[in-house]
Amino acid sequence: MEQESIQCDGCSMWLHQHCIHMSLTAYAEFSLTDHFNFFCLQCSTNRPADDTYNFLAALARIAARAPDIDSMRQQAESERNLLSFYSVSLPKRSELQLLLFFQCMHADQVG
Repeated sequence: MEQESIQCDGCSMWLHQHCIHMSLTAYAEFSLTDHFNFFCLQCSTNRPADDTYNFLAALARIAARAPDIDSMRQQAESERNLLSFYSVSLPKRSELQLLLFFQCMHADQVG
């Protein structure tokens, strides 16, 4: 029996649409929209530390498209679609500021 599969743009692993509980509509959106990227749960969360969505990685994927504003918008749309698929809502502004603050602190300690 042949199953629809989607490839993670992070780790290149193939996942069955049915196994990851992806609707046929979501599968079609990810598969047929050229600028939509799909990231598996492993690549889109802070695993192995915890299962929270990795917003900093999502922001980095958008920033990597700079200075092409259209490309950045397309990546932001792709990220929004991924958030919707995983039923994740954006953090409040104060939470996001804390995330960015701790990321900067970590970068200062490492670098």
